[in-house]
Amino acid sequence: MNFKNGYILVGDKNKISIFVLSPSEKVLGTKYGLELVDYLIHNDKTAIVSDMIVEKRTYGSVLISDEFDFNTLQEVEAKKYVFLNAQFLYDEKFVQFLKDKNTKAEIIVVLGDISDWRNKEAWKDFSEMNPNVKFKILQGVSFYIPEWTEYLND
Repeated sequence: MNFKNGYILVGDKNKISIFVLSPSEKVLGTKYGLELVDYLIHNDKTAIVSDMIVEKRTYGSVLISDEFDFNTLQEVEAKKYVFLNAQFLYDEKFVQFLKDKNTKAEIIVVLGDISDWRNKEAWKDFSEMNPNVKFKILQGVSFYIPEWTEYLND
């Protein structure tokens, strides 16, 4: 594990496959770092945790939780975008970004059923208009998403 210039690198810098963008303890829990390290070790993967672009590349997965900077997100290329209780942005650029990515990448949206109902409705409406988006509501869950690392699997 390396701490450098505003980001954390977990694993081999030559095999980075996951980008965790601005992780939220409210969504991932206070021990998300330990959960991430455990997942990476057991799956032989490497991750960068940051709120900024560290390296231009195509990641296997990008994890987005709660509030995030869209300007940073739109610079990230990935095979899979995982939105965990992420705020839906009512912005044409954001919607177009999702539509464009949906043709090239997998988009997964996971929300707790006890979380913000307006956010759930926005994501639900978007996923209904874009059937390739994998949309899941977790029953009995608020903001914290248990076992969130399972959504990083290929």
